[in-house]
Amino acid sequence: MYCSFCQQRRWRKEWSDSQWLAQDGTGSPFVYVNWRSRNCCKTCSDEVGEYFTARCDAGRHASEVAPPPPPGPPPKEQCGPSPPPPRPARPSKDELRAQLDGAHSWLSQNVNGKFWVDMKAWFDQQNQTYRDLLCSRNIRDGLREHKTFLKRTSYAGAVRLPTWCPDGWTTYTCPVTNRRYGDLGNATYLAFMKLVWPDSLRELGISNASTAGDLIEALLGWHYILTIERGQTMGDLANDTIEMLELGAVAACALWEAK
Repeated sequence: MYCSFCQQRRWRKEWSDSQWLAQDGTGSPFVYVNWRSRNCCKTCSDEVGEYFTARCDAGRHASEVAPPPPPGPPPKEQCGPSPPPPRPARPSKDELRAQLDGAHSWLSQNVNGKFWVDMKAWFDQQNQTYRDLLCSRNIRDGLREHKTFLKRTSYAGAVRLPTWCPDGWTTYTCPVTNRRYGDLGNATYLAFMKLVWPDSLRELGISNASTAGDLIEALLGWHYILTIERGQTMGDLANDTIEMLELGAVAACALWEAK
């Protein structure tokens, strides 16, 4: 998320949860927490833990800027559910290209292509180790007996959708976080992998969209199972990798859909 004070794009660990998860999960530096405002990243904050700076992002001295208005009284309870907030406008093509380029650059620098080879080998190993258990669960769940562990895990994999995405992209809404998830299609996943990790595809012998889609969805599904279903805490690199993968796939899908 972009901080207007240091003019840097900061990752999740540089923001409070209330900022990172604001606006239905899309994030915003400007939030109120316990009747105090937050307006910047941790690096810019004047006081440790407050995520607030008195500096001004418009080049003026802070004394020239009117302080934020005091918070009003809590809203009165209304009958029936509140109307949903208006959906943000779809990003422009230039914004989507910048998002795709940013995700491509970050993933290329931080996720070596060998990761996919190692991940596929790990799934294959798990598949062999727990073959009997998988077969029994496949039968229990009405699946083909020899459905692999990677394929089963891919069923839980989908991309978290930004709020601007149309309803038609939604395939699942998480009951825990209320976030929308979407299946962007195997063709999107294959094209994105060709863009970022072409050597991995060649090493794995992957040339069809279905297999590439299973690989990406298995990674997304395993992250969902660990963090949402099991409540485990993942490291920054793992969470950032998932986020960049999602941002890149969403931008790619939107750009290719607009052609």
